[in-house]
Amino acid sequence: MNCLPWQQEQWERLCSYQEKGRLPHAILLEGPRSTGKQTFARAFANYMLCSSPRNNEPCGSCHGCQLLKAGNHPDFVDMEPEEGGKTIKVDEIRAFVASTALTPQIAACRITLISPAEAMNSAAANSLLKTLEEPNPGNHILLVSHAPWELPATIRSRCQHLMFPLPAKQEAIEWLTAQQPDDEWPGLLDCVRGAPLKALEFQQQHGLDSYREEKRRFAALLSGKANLVEVGMAWSKDETGMIANWIYHWTLDLARANESGIMQMHDRELADWLKDLIPQLDSVKLFSVLDKLSSLQQGIRSRNLNVQMQFETLALELMEAGT
Repeated sequence: MNCLPWQQEQWERLCSYQEKGRLPHAILLEGPRSTGKQTFARAFANYMLCSSPRNNEPCGSCHGCQLLKAGNHPDFVDMEPEEGGKTIKVDEIRAFVASTALTPQIAACRITLISPAEAMNSAAANSLLKTLEEPNPGNHILLVSHAPWELPATIRSRCQHLMFPLPAKQEAIEWLTAQQPDDEWPGLLDCVRGAPLKALEFQQQHGLDSYREEKRRFAALLSGKANLVEVGMAWSKDETGMIANWIYHWTLDLARANESGIMQMHDRELADWLKDLIPQLDSVKLFSVLDKLSSLQQGIRSRNLNVQMQFETLALELMEAGT
């Protein structure tokens, strides 16, 4: 199977549609980041463009498979933001829409992958709408989205939705262990909120030590034992948004404990570190921090904020929540 183990149901569904001649013109693959949607979309494009698929899998050796592997299949269009950019622009979509009038060159169909779909600016999305409303035969569009709510309703309503939830933790651990044996996979999955591909990347780049270091910094801040500027500077260096995500979930965990008791916390280590402080936390401040973090995460993705200043403001409000 070319897809990941937890994607088998989705794979079999699309293969069934294909066999019955009912494959939708546009499919929106949606779910959390790092669950393998992009891997799935590319694997399915390979299956569709293969001239000799066997048992619902591409053969891997035909001319079409070889061209796709080399990155120059004439019937495959891969659309994503340009390197260093943040949007898929209208000119790119217009060029694609114009090309849909062409017949496939060597395969039975043409496949277009748009990822992430929410990277299309409003003009690009509007331009795509026409081909979604009046699809040309032999053209299929796979839209990968981590945040489908950011897409216009007109786009969402014209796609078949295919959901990709996080895999069960044990299934993710088994897959990760097969990639690289490590006793720390359960903890690493917790760091990345259960996303297995992110856990693999995080293990290779950082490991649990950096996660615990930031959690200690967070706890010290709430206890009034950290320097605001130093914390803001340290957190602002993370361009991936991972630290902001950790802070969000730690803060949510504390808000839960503040409202319902410390036994309701998911992070038992953080609960132990802050057990004497939790009953005194300002819940209004905590929920204010959660609101600010949502905006901050969006700003990090679009890169339109003074991130260090935002993190310093956030650090001040966290300190005030604990003192």
